[in-house]
Order: sequence, then C-alpha cells, then structure tokens
Amino acid sequence: MGINLFIASLTKLLILLLLFLSCASIRPVVSSRTNLTDQEALLAFKSELSLKPNHPLTDNWTTTASFCDWVGVSCSKRRQRVTALLLPSMNAQGTVSPYIGNLSFLAVLNLQNNTLHGRLPETLGRLRRLRVINLRNNQLEGPIPSTLSLCQSLRTIILSLNQLEGNIPNELANLDGLEELGLSTNNLTGTIPLFIFNISTLRVLDLQENGFFGGIPNTICQKLPHLELLYLSNNPLGGLFPTSLCRCQSLREIYLLENYLSGSIPGDIDCLSNLEVLRLAQNTLTGSIPPSIGNLSRLVAIQLTENNLTGSTPQELTRLSQIRLFSIAFNNIFGRIPPMIFNLSSVEFISFRDNNLSGDIPQMTGISPPRLRRLILARNQLTGTIPGFISNASQLTLLELSQNSFTGSVPVSLGNLRLLETLNLQLNQLTADSSDTELHFLTSLTKCRQLKNLLFGLNSFNGVLPNSIGNLSTSLEIFSVYGSQLQGNLPTSIGNLSSLWHLELARNNLIGTIPDSIGSLNLLQRLRLFSNNFEGTIPQELCQSTAMGELQLQENKLSGPIPNCIGNLTRMQVIDLSSNALTSIPLGIWSLTSLWYLNLSTNSLPGYLPLDIGKLVGIQYFYLSRNQLSGSIPGTISNLKMLGELDFSNNTLSSVIPQNIGDLGSLEYLDLSLNSLSGTIPKSLEKLQYLRRLNLSFNMLSGEVPTEGPFQNFTALSFVGNDDLCGDSRFQLSVCRNNRRQDSKNINHLLKYILPTLASMVILAVLCIIFIKYRVKERKVPATVELSVGVVPQMISYYELLGATNNFSEANSHAVMDANILTNFYFLYNQLEFGSEGRVSRKGDVFSYGIMLMETFTCKKPTDEMFVGGILSLRQWVESALPNNVTEVVDAKLLTMTLPGCQGQSLASIMELALQCTKDSPDERICMTQVVARLTKIKQEFMETRPSGSSFPL
Repeated sequence: MGINLFIASLTKLLILLLLFLSCASIRPVVSSRTNLTDQEALLAFKSELSLKPNHPLTDNWTTTASFCDWVGVSCSKRRQRVTALLLPSMNAQGTVSPYIGNLSFLAVLNLQNNTLHGRLPETLGRLRRLRVINLRNNQLEGPIPSTLSLCQSLRTIILSLNQLEGNIPNELANLDGLEELGLSTNNLTGTIPLFIFNISTLRVLDLQENGFFGGIPNTICQKLPHLELLYLSNNPLGGLFPTSLCRCQSLREIYLLENYLSGSIPGDIDCLSNLEVLRLAQNTLTGSIPPSIGNLSRLVAIQLTENNLTGSTPQELTRLSQIRLFSIAFNNIFGRIPPMIFNLSSVEFISFRDNNLSGDIPQMTGISPPRLRRLILARNQLTGTIPGFISNASQLTLLELSQNSFTGSVPVSLGNLRLLETLNLQLNQLTADSSDTELHFLTSLTKCRQLKNLLFGLNSFNGVLPNSIGNLSTSLEIFSVYGSQLQGNLPTSIGNLSSLWHLELARNNLIGTIPDSIGSLNLLQRLRLFSNNFEGTIPQELCQSTAMGELQLQENKLSGPIPNCIGNLTRMQVIDLSSNALTSIPLGIWSLTSLWYLNLSTNSLPGYLPLDIGKLVGIQYFYLSRNQLSGSIPGTISNLKMLGELDFSNNTLSSVIPQNIGDLGSLEYLDLSLNSLSGTIPKSLEKLQYLRRLNLSFNMLSGEVPTEGPFQNFTALSFVGNDDLCGDSRFQLSVCRNNRRQDSKNINHLLKYILPTLASMVILAVLCIIFIKYRVKERKVPATVELSVGVVPQMISYYELLGATNNFSEANSHAVMDANILTNFYFLYNQLEFGSEGRVSRKGDVFSYGIMLMETFTCKKPTDEMFVGGILSLRQWVESALPNNVTEVVDAKLLTMTLPGCQGQSLASIMELALQCTKDSPDERICMTQVVARLTKIKQEFMETRPSGSSFPL
C-alpha cells in the first residue's frame, strides 16, 4: 500500500516534470519566431534607404549581432521586442517601408531631420502600441494616413516641415488621448476640423504655415482646458479674433501671425495669467491696445505689428517687467511714447516703426536699458533732439531713427555704443554742430568697431566729411549720405574702408576730384556720387573694384575719356555717366553682357556706333541722347531682345532706321528725334505691341507712316519735322499717292520744270507792282508820321518780321534803339497778333500773352527751326498735344520741378488758355479780365490737388 502510494506520487512528479520541460522547450521557439519578425521588418526598412558606405547603419545593422544592439533600436527587456526606433538626423534618404507596420510592439518612432520622401504607409495603423510618431523635417508627401486613427495609444503626432497634402482626416477624432498635434509647414488645406477643438487632452496645437482657411471658432477653449501652445500662424484664416480665450487658463504661447483675423484684442486678455508670448502680427485687427496687457506679468514677447490698431500706447505696458520683445510697428498708434518703456530692465527689442507717434522723447537721466539690443523708432513724427540716454544702452546693435523730425546735432556720445552695427538717421532735420562745419559725430563713431551700416542722408548737415572717416570700422559695408548738403572734398582716407560695398554720397555739394583711393575698395559693388560738383577725369583706379555692379556719376563736371578698363568690370549692371563732359566711349563697354542700364546722355561723345552694341544682350534701358554721335544705327541692335527704352535723340545719326528694329519685342519707348535719319519708317515697328511712346520728329524720313499696331495710339508729335512723310490725316501729314501710273512721268516733268518757271514770272510781276505802288505812296506820305487812333499800320509779312528781329534773337532785348526803330518793332511784333484777318485789335495784348505762355511752358519760340517753314506752327504743335499728351510739349525741366500727380491737369489748363488767347480772329479771343480769372482758378485747383505739406513754390 505504501509502495503503491509512493509509485503514484513519483508518477505525478514525473508528469509535472515532463510538462515543465515541455513548456520550457516551447517558449524559445515562440520567442525566436516573433524576434525574427522584428528583425526582418528592420532589414526591410533599411533596404528602402539609400545609405553611403560609411553610414552607421551600413555595417551596424547586420545579422551578425542582435537587432536589439543595432544603432537607434530599443527593445523590451523581457520579450526582446522593438519598442523604439530612434534615428533622428542620420542623413537617411529613401522611403518609409510598409514593413515598419510589423513592429507590433513599437511605441516611439523618431525619424526627424532626414531626407525621407514618398508617402507614409497605411501599415502605420497596425502599430497599436505607438505613442509617439515624429517625422519632422523630411520630404514626405501625399495625404496623412487615416489609419493613424487605429493607433489608440498615440499621444504625440509630429509631421511638420514636410510636403503633406490634403485635409486632416476626420478619423483622427478617435485619438481622444492626443496631447500634441504638429502639422506645421506642409501643404495641407481645408478648414480646421472641429473635432480638434474637442480633444480635451490636447496641450500643443501646431498648424502653422499651411493653407487652412475659414475661421477660428469662438468656442476654441470650451473643451481645451489643458491647451498650452496655440500655433496657427501663416494661414489664410479669417473671421473674428476669438474672444473666449479665458477658458484656456493654461495658455502660455499664442501665435496667430499672418492671417486675416479681424476684430479687436479682448479687453480681458489679462485672464490668461500664464501667457508668455502674444504674437498677432500681420492681421487686420482694429481698436486700441488693451491696457490690461500690462497685467500679464509673465509676458516676454508681444508682437502686434502690421495691423490697423489705433489709439495711444497704454502707460500700463511699462509694468511688463519680464518683457524682452516689444513691437507695435506698422499701425496707426498716435501720441507720445511712454518714456519709461525704455527703462524696462529685461527688454531687448523695441519697435514703434511706421506709426503716427509725435512729440519729443524727454532727455531723462537715470535711464539705462541694460539689455536693449535693437531700438526702431523710424517713420513717425517724433521731434526734438536725439535723447542722450540712448548712449547708455551699451548692448545696442541697431539704432533706427530715420524718417522723423529730429533736430539738432548728432550726439557724439553715440560713440559709446561699442557694439553698434547699424545706425540709420536718414530723413530728419539734423544739422552740424553750430561751432564747426566738420561732422564730429563721425569721429566719435570710430570707436564703434562693429559698425557695418551707417546711413544719415537727407538731412541738413551743410558740413564737411572729416578725414577721420577712414578710421571707421573696417567692417563698415554701407556708407550712405544722400542729399545732405555736404561740402568740401571727399577725403582720400575713404579708401581705408576695405569692407565697403555700398558708397552713396549723391546730391550733395562735394567738389574736387574723385580720389584715386576708391580703387582700394576691392569689395565695392555700388558707387553713387551723382549730382555733385566733381571735376577732372574718372580715375582709372576704379577698375580695380572688380566686384562693381553699379556706377552712377551723372550730373557732375567730369571730363575726358571714359576709362578703357571699364570693360573689365564684368559684373557691371548699371552705368550712368550722363550730364558730364566726357569725350569718348571705350570699346570694352559694349562687352558688358550683364549690363541692363546704360546712360551716357548729354556728354560730348563723338564717333560711330559699332556693331558690338549687339553684345549688350541684357540691356533694358539704353540712352545716348544729346551727344555728337554720327553714322548709322547698326543692324545688330536687333539682338537686344530685353530692351525696353531706347533714346538716341539729339545726335547726327544718318542713314536709315534698321528694318529689323521690329525684332525688339520688349520695346516700350523709342526716341530717335533730332537726327539726320532718312528713308522710310520700318513697318516692322507695327509688331511692337508694348511700344507706347515713339518720337521720330525732326529727321529726314520719307514715305508713308505705318498705321497698324502701336501706331494707332501715336499723334502728329511723333513725326513732326519730316517734310517728306505722308499718311493718315490724324498725323497732320499730306495724303500719300499710292496709285500713280507709269505715265505720270510727264506730269512730274511738268511740275518739276514748267511750274517753277511760271511761278517765278508771277512773283516777279507782283514784286514790280508792289514796288511801283510803294514809290507812289512814298511821295504822298510826309516825312514825319503822327499815329492816331484811326491810322491802320502797314501789313508786314512773317518773313519781314523774322528779318527785323534777327529770328527773334534774344540780343534784341539788349540793343539800343531810337524812337522810330522801337515804334517799327512794336508794329512788327504785333503783326503776329493780328491773326489771319490782318487787322489791328484791342485784343492784340491777349494774343501776345498767349504766345508768351506757350514760350514759357514749352521753352520754344515761334522762330525755332522746327516751326519755320515746317508743317506745324508753335500754336498748332501745342494744340495737337491736347488734351492727353500735354507732357510731350512741356519743357522736361519744368516737369521735374512740378509735383507728381499735380502737373497734368494744371498744365493742360494753362495750354488751353494759351490757345484761347491766340485764336486767329480777335473777336474769338477771350479778354484779359477772363484771363486773370482763369489763371486764378487754375492756381486754386493746383493748390487743392498738391500733396499736403508740400513746399513747392507757387
């Protein structure tokens, strides 16, 4: 019995042992099979990548080692399954393998900062344990897989900085435990799904830089009590700014920049007591800045730039003790700047740019912003002197005070700003120190060794540049003093500024020669010295600045040849040497293929245009007017396909206009007037669909004027002074005889030889009769003629008038005349005033006044070559330009003096008045009383339409 019991017990123990052994033998088999699945999935993932030979995954991800030891792979300790795949910034290229869905224990997938492309695989939905997916900063495309909604454990989705498209899948509403959704900087569109605002666990919502439209629901915070970061910038979101943000008590950062949000900033925004960043720039918000913002004690950044905010700057904002960035630029804020805002100890950036702020900034002591790095107050109406406390901001790198009304001298204490990189004082009313004309503040700035940009033009310095400018920072890149009444010479020490790439001293009163030392500025790209009084030659040393791309020396007194070496400046894009006394054009200039602007007008340049001008393939604006150029226009000009404006007027160019000029398809403006061009006007010009202005006047052109294309918009002014042209009556030309027969040769012979003979005989007979009558009359008229009211003066021809006045020579006004000569001259000049009826009128003074008006505003005389024996008189020339083309007859210098936008209507009114004064019949002319009334009205209209604040002389 005992033995049987023992045997039974032993049998049970053996069975249990066998069961144990069998279970132990089964577990490794199962583990091996599942581990193999993860390994195969990882190797399949690797196979989709393009890896360089020395890439960490190339030699590390091999079967010779456990995959749990591979780079970027983490496994669970007990099961040895892949739980994390962490390969950020591994320079991995390729696609995401669908086999990644076999890593069924994967909880974290981080592949950010690589070059992965293609679509995200739908198999990501198999990763039921996935909590974090971060694929930020790749090149992934296509839609967001809706299968991600199957990953119920997901807490973080970061797919920012890719090229994903389409809408946010509605299926993601199932992820009710989601804490962070980052989809910024993609190509996603549609409205923001409302379910996102119902995920109560959401802490971070980042949808910036997409194409989401629609509005932000006013109930955004109703179910988002834990929301901390709200990033919706750079979308076309519209609608009203949400007013119920107080329920998002955890909000720390609000980024809503660059949308179309309207409405006002809620007055109770201080309910967000944890708010640190408020960026609402570039919307259409209105109203004022709520003073309650001053209660946000944790606020470090407020950016309300580029809205339509009004009102004053609340004093409460000076309580923001933690503020580092403060910007309300580009609004309509008015009033004074609270001075204590400059004393905030934490502030690093302050910008009030482009508002309507006014008043001065008090000169307060004790203000010393220790961290202020950038101060921008430009484009306001600030007055007074530059406050001295700015010099206490020892960390300041940018000081921008341009376009205000600051007065006085520039404080020399600015030299204390040793870290200063940019100083912009342009467009103020600053002057030099009254005790000396030298600009001493420039000497003080030599202590600012980090200075890169120095701009103080458009002031009233009326001072001299000190030699110490050569001691400014060798880091200086921009030196600009435009239009500031600078006197004296340009110091040769300017050549010490070795980093300078932009030098602008235009529109000053600088004299002397351009210093050769400028050639030491090897990095110089822009040289603007125009509108000064520089004389002498252009220094050859300029050619050492091989980086030069812009050379503007126009409106000086430079003489001599243009340097031959200028052709070596292959980066040159803009050359303007106009209005000097230069005497030759180097051949190398025609090889500057990067040149798009060339102006050599108003010099003394002689010679012919070479075929090489066809090499200027990039030229868009080409001006050679008012020189001494001769010869023909080369046919190679047709190579200049980019040409928009061409002006060769006022030269002695001859021959024909090239037929292929019609190949200049971009041409908008063409002026070849006042030359000796002959032949016909090329019909190819009809192809130029963009041509809006054409001037071929005063040449020797012949034949029919084209009528199609742009010629439909031209007037007689474009062709005046070409006696042999014919064409449409609107051009005021004779009608062309296009259908002559061969037998018309006999008629031509008759006209050529017989008619002149007959005409000569008739003229001779008329002269004889006039001479006989004159002798008879001379006997009857007493030696002294006493003029009375009833005496009608002798009729005098126009050409007698020309002879008596020596072509209306200005010397007449200086001649000494006796009483008889003065009397005769009076009647000669008034012969013009009698009009076609040839009788004296009390309205002769009106006629004289009308002619005087035309002469004053056109700078032309009735005796000018273009009118004597021409097709049009001065009056007809002016009349042809009205009402829409008055600027084509008004003197160009007068146009530059008038106010933009005010000149057209006023000038047209004056010319209309002049025409009414000079009508042929005295009875049709207006009286001087009406003239005065009309001029008074024109002046009133001009005053009403000119810009406010203009100081244009009337």
